[in-house]
Amino acid sequence: RLLVAMAAIYALLLSLLAAAGCAGSSHGVHEKCGVVSHLCAEGRARPLALASAAPTLSWVVESSLEVAGYRVLAGATPQALGDVWDSGVVPAPRAATAKWKGPALRGSQRVYWTVMVLLRQGSGKDSQPCWATPKGNGVEWFEAGPQPDWADAVWVAEQYDELKHDDCWFYEPHSNPLLRVAFGSEDIASARLYIAGLGYYKAFLDGKLITQPLELGPPQTNYFKRVFYDSYDVTGLMTNHSRHALALELGNGFWNPLPLRFWGHLNLRDYLAVGERPQAIAYLRIVHTHGSIQNVVTGPCNGSAAGFCWKQGSGSLTANDIYLGIKYDANLAEPSWADPAFDDSTWAEVAAAPPSPLDDHSLLLPNPLPPVSAGESFTAIRTWTSPNSTGVYVADMGRNYAGTISLRVPLNGVALKPGQAITLRYGELLNPDGSLNVLTSVAGQIKSPGVGGPCAPDVAYQTDSYIATGKESSIDFTPYFTWHGFQFAEIDLTGLNVVLLPEMVTGYVLRVSVVQVGTFESSNQLLNRIWQLFVRTLSSNMMGVQSDCPHRERFGYGGDLLATCESAMLVYDMSAFYRKCLLDFVLDQRENGGFTECAPYNGISDNGLGGQSGPIDWQSVVPQLALLLYRHYGDATFLDEAYPAMQRFIELALSNITSVEAGLGDWMTLEPSAVQLTGLGMLHADLVSLADIAHILEKDDASRYRDLAAQLAVQINSDFLDVDTGVYAAQDGSWSGTQCSQSMPLFMGLAPNSTVPAIYDTLLGNVKDAEHIECGMFGIKWLLMTLANMGDNSIAYSLATQDSYPSYGYMLKEGASTIWESWFYSDNTYSHNHPMFGSVAQWMIQALAGIQLHTEAVGFDQVIVAPLPVPDLTYVKGTHNGIACSWTLDGKSLAFVMNVTLPVTVKAHIRVPTDFHAGYVEHVVDHAAGTYHFESVLLPA
Repeated sequence: RLLVAMAAIYALLLSLLAAAGCAGSSHGVHEKCGVVSHLCAEGRARPLALASAAPTLSWVVESSLEVAGYRVLAGATPQALGDVWDSGVVPAPRAATAKWKGPALRGSQRVYWTVMVLLRQGSGKDSQPCWATPKGNGVEWFEAGPQPDWADAVWVAEQYDELKHDDCWFYEPHSNPLLRVAFGSEDIASARLYIAGLGYYKAFLDGKLITQPLELGPPQTNYFKRVFYDSYDVTGLMTNHSRHALALELGNGFWNPLPLRFWGHLNLRDYLAVGERPQAIAYLRIVHTHGSIQNVVTGPCNGSAAGFCWKQGSGSLTANDIYLGIKYDANLAEPSWADPAFDDSTWAEVAAAPPSPLDDHSLLLPNPLPPVSAGESFTAIRTWTSPNSTGVYVADMGRNYAGTISLRVPLNGVALKPGQAITLRYGELLNPDGSLNVLTSVAGQIKSPGVGGPCAPDVAYQTDSYIATGKESSIDFTPYFTWHGFQFAEIDLTGLNVVLLPEMVTGYVLRVSVVQVGTFESSNQLLNRIWQLFVRTLSSNMMGVQSDCPHRERFGYGGDLLATCESAMLVYDMSAFYRKCLLDFVLDQRENGGFTECAPYNGISDNGLGGQSGPIDWQSVVPQLALLLYRHYGDATFLDEAYPAMQRFIELALSNITSVEAGLGDWMTLEPSAVQLTGLGMLHADLVSLADIAHILEKDDASRYRDLAAQLAVQINSDFLDVDTGVYAAQDGSWSGTQCSQSMPLFMGLAPNSTVPAIYDTLLGNVKDAEHIECGMFGIKWLLMTLANMGDNSIAYSLATQDSYPSYGYMLKEGASTIWESWFYSDNTYSHNHPMFGSVAQWMIQALAGIQLHTEAVGFDQVIVAPLPVPDLTYVKGTHNGIACSWTLDGKSLAFVMNVTLPVTVKAHIRVPTDFHAGYVEHVVDHAAGTYHFESVLLPA
């Protein structure tokens, strides 16, 4: 009967297609059922280069009706949908994605596609099928990546002395490379540029900038294992004339960092995949109107079969480093160097880059991330003269952020001297006298002579310089190929009779341009400000890895990532970003199976499991975040690819229990750290995660990992729990009954049921005595969510909204605009822009707004909406990716009014509160879009 019914539906769809056309434009059936929007391939709209041979197609259904299935049509043209692939009608309740099952994609092939979603009206025997089609013309497209050999393109670099250089050579002035090629081409139908530049690049075609002005790309990886290339449709930039020029400006980035000795000993060049000069590979594919293809690729002149020759020139940057900044010499600028008509006859020929693992083109993959680019901009809020100086100004940007500034200073007839330097320095704080304090943002804690290694600066502060020609009518300077973390900028205009005004300094926030999908608002302005603290802090640490801080280190620590990833996914669409981060860890997996503390691996290995691996708490990000990615976004591809690596990690941990108990623990806690307990607890969570992953992948290992997790839970309680008192304590007495040690077992479900009341009573006693959060970056989530889940969200609220030390409110009272690295104020060591304490945002969305991911969700298709009101709040509004929950509370009558908005692809368990202690009445909404209204009167607290 099912087959007969599906055949009837299929016939109906075909008849509707014939009547309405595949675009489905404004016909009655489509209007009645709903529409489909946000058609994407691999999470991106109209991507120009897909690496996957079987990309995931996705869409959003806007309808109040239940989804029953879909049909995907793909063609070589918009008019021929179905000639490449017709999925047929696929029965798939709740479906919002489909895997490509058409023929293998060819290099640079464009595929047009659309989707129709089958919906069901009514129920039972009266159920009638109908369909929704995309908005507009209903057709989207994607393109496959270039052919595997990149048309024989090779990595190129400027010619230079390839002798091994000592450390001091890197600090000498070296102009950054300019590369260009002139070529002829006419009758152009389309043109695609595929390019990777290490470390960073700007690309120009016929003198026009292709990339965004402050773009930092590609994102950092272990370049000897994976390099991301960018793809551009440059058809519109190629004018009708016959002569053209493709030009590249290169910067060092993480490919060529300075040999600074972080903390006096760690040289990143010893561990990262690095080179001594920037290099690039590019492939411009031109399709002519008559169908022929022209390839313009990088390569040395004597190796070019295409008859064109790449040339090299010297750029205006005599220094460029991600930590120490840039030096821009305006005297070296060639304004028209990227134009087709530029005379490059005096320029030298480029050379093939030195042999390296990069020569394997299989390492080149399409960039899965949106670019790191300038988003928000703002002007300084005030400027003043720095004490004890003449002509040195300080600009207050009004907030701590990661990015750069643009300086626009009219000189009004005042002349700069040729070679005069305008120097900028950056810091998070001010000294008591109003001068700049750089000490919390110094690279690698290099603050005294000799610490940073040979020829390194005594203090490795962030700085940029502009070297004048003497002909300027104004100072116009925007540093690029670097970024800084700061709130205050010191600007040295010594010798100039000008006054620096706030409007002359513009700040630009730089980050990966992921889309914000979550919001929070409440009647408590302190809570709203804490939410903003996290959003700003996270935004400051998204330059291709999720970094610990945007200045001192800029490393992708696994522990920091694990502590905040759920908060981050509730704020931004982190699907592609986090897949990239996890692949960084998998690619750098050590020979013994361990994951590194940071990825890409940079030599840091604290309290690890041997073989350069990281501590258990930091390695745990891979299995735990991998499962969360599946629950949030629904793609099992990474689970399958990374499963063997996760198995190796688990086997290493199980064979090194002593090292597991000696990790880093609840980092930056104020209470004694329960290192042994948190290490074993993390391993338990890893085993549970891997068991779930094995079940999803239909592996036979699931039951073994569940059994191992159960055995480990017994061991943990045997080693640390006093069943009579409910206290978790170290056998050596080093810690006992802390916020972290009491909340972690409750949050993870480790505690025996019979002991839960006693364990929780001990936790409550601690919290009531402390009146503040005293745990570290992992414990914050465990503490707040345990209190909420146990019916005491009012206590969690009290902790989160304290404004005395230690608290988020204390940070705000001390002038913070981003979250600190420490609960205490530091003016010389600890960062003031550190996301690791950010799990408070998760508590806001999950406990106060009540939007929680169901434990069996696939792509957020099941949710629990269970707000936990507190007497001090009169309203809360929270949203996440089309799901919204808002509520109001009358403080006198305790009347509670709640509105929940759901998309059609979500099944929701809505729990309407009946009191202030997690009591509720449940309503289930099964894939029926709309806004649902509920009212209740709460029992007194």
